[in-house]
Amino acid sequence: MEETIIDIFCDESCHLKNKDFTVTVMGAVYCEKKNKPIIYEEIRKIKRKYKIGMQSEIKWTKVCNSKINFYKELTEYFFKSKLLSFRSIVISNKDKVNDKKYNNGDPNLLYYKMYYLLLDGIIDIKNKYRIFLDVENAKQTKKLEKLQEVLCNNKYDFMQDKIDGIWQIDSKSSELVQLADFFSGALAFYHRGLYDKEDSSKAKKEIIDIISDNIGPSLKRGTPRNEELFNIFLFKLRDE
Repeated sequence: MEETIIDIFCDESCHLKNKDFTVTVMGAVYCEKKNKPIIYEEIRKIKRKYKIGMQSEIKWTKVCNSKINFYKELTEYFFKSKLLSFRSIVISNKDKVNDKKYNNGDPNLLYYKMYYLLLDGIIDIKNKYRIFLDVENAKQTKKLEKLQEVLCNNKYDFMQDKIDGIWQIDSKSSELVQLADFFSGALAFYHRGLYDKEDSSKAKKEIIDIISDNIGPSLKRGTPRNEELFNIFLFKLRDE
């Protein structure tokens, strides 16, 4: 039987190092490698419909009234396609992190710990995986190699046969990294409490409404670990 290859595309919103926000969301969009050409063409078809340039990036920060119909259809496409999945970790109180105590004084270490939790919930030993992180967020090759090693060892994949590699990729070249940015940004918007503010973007609220219509109370409460379509893991750092 031919082995299923899953490609995982990762990005984050409100970066861990950004002290202006207490919420960080790390997200991953993933699909079978064989389905990528279909997905890319369907996304580009939606772009053409709304006269969005092929080189124009899909980003949560670009959601606005003039592009709302494009982003609404893109969101609805995700929930209807059955070819894509999304998993996220919402860190609600990153201001509580004690890098000196728990991360050997290295503020980057939490970043890789959170990526471990994000990816470990996706990986199934029966499949093979290729993982792609936005190049802006992952510049330390040795730590990426260590992340791969830890992920493999946790699945008893000591020969690293199941996780083919973790690579850096420019988000501009991949609509699926961009889609990870889009959904991560949506969750950050919601969990920062911006949805409830009267002066927040109406267009962004409409996207949140579509997500809520599809996943219900899980948007606020998080989903079961085995939720495959739109998985939300709420993570709260321990108070000192």
